[in-house]
Amino acid sequence: MTDYFDRLCAAAGVIPLDGNCLSVEDRQELLDCLGQFTTYARLHASTRKPGHEIEIGFFDAPEVNAFAATWHGQDGVAISWGVVTTLRQAFMSALISPDYFTWIPTEARDDAATWLYECSKFFVFLHELGHVWNGHTSLLVQRGVSAFIEEIRAFGDGTLGNLDRQTMEMDADGFASANIFNLGVATHKFPTNHKGIEEEFGPGATQLAMVSLAIYFVFRLFDAAADFDDEEKHAHPSPPLRQLIIAGALAAAAHNSGVFEEKNARQVIFHGMTAAEEVYARYSEKPIDGAAFQAAASLEGGKYVRKLLRRWHLLRPQLDQLKRGGILPPTQEIADDG
Repeated sequence: MTDYFDRLCAAAGVIPLDGNCLSVEDRQELLDCLGQFTTYARLHASTRKPGHEIEIGFFDAPEVNAFAATWHGQDGVAISWGVVTTLRQAFMSALISPDYFTWIPTEARDDAATWLYECSKFFVFLHELGHVWNGHTSLLVQRGVSAFIEEIRAFGDGTLGNLDRQTMEMDADGFASANIFNLGVATHKFPTNHKGIEEEFGPGATQLAMVSLAIYFVFRLFDAAADFDDEEKHAHPSPPLRQLIIAGALAAAAHNSGVFEEKNARQVIFHGMTAAEEVYARYSEKPIDGAAFQAAASLEGGKYVRKLLRRWHLLRPQLDQLKRGGILPPTQEIADDG
């Protein structure tokens, strides 16, 4: 990691990760993560703005967190080491027990746990990459407010309303969902197939369900309720609402790719979410409880998501001119119906 990244972390109030303090295995994992993320960032740039570089690194924190910034004219993404340790441990633990995921054969369980960890880890990175490529960090700079978009700590300067910030989180989740679909479904195959859902929904259903599981679990870690009365007081949509938004984005990606009908894609995605509740129950040592997501999936939750979509429709003209690589086709057109 570079001197710029060290200064970026200092400005954000976090401590850069010292790889020398890690075990031999974790030092290799750190190098692997940086190599994977940098390679993907350059590959993405090659199709939109060839040669564009983004500083990527890890900071020392135990929680699952990350931030993106455009700072001193340079784009940066920083991820907590807790993303690696938490997600890796959770999926390894879930796959150790033969009582969970009984359809995964013994010889494939280690590879399956690694695949789920890699998918969830990559989603966190892609979400931050979305903040950069979709112009969110540049909008903050343009408005003269904090250059950092962080996943846990909210901002209180009031220059951008919380509904604006929630809308940008939704947009970054959409960016990450589309890209993780291409990685987790089309490119990197899950080590085995679930015979039942493959027969019911067709080839690729296992991949889509497992992508859904991995992403859902990231937000399940926050163990938060869907509280619509207070939503606009927060800079992020509640985790259950984000799970609902991501389910829709994944279903749209599956439909647009021609792999599934959207209705079938949603059913497959909900299979993955149900399995994620089992993983979370084992990780947290709590009973299985999907009440928060069920509340988000209510009519009230759908109404709130549509409000964010209308807000995105209003923000998009401001963001388009700030996107790296120029104006893109709309990811979702909606009627501005109040």
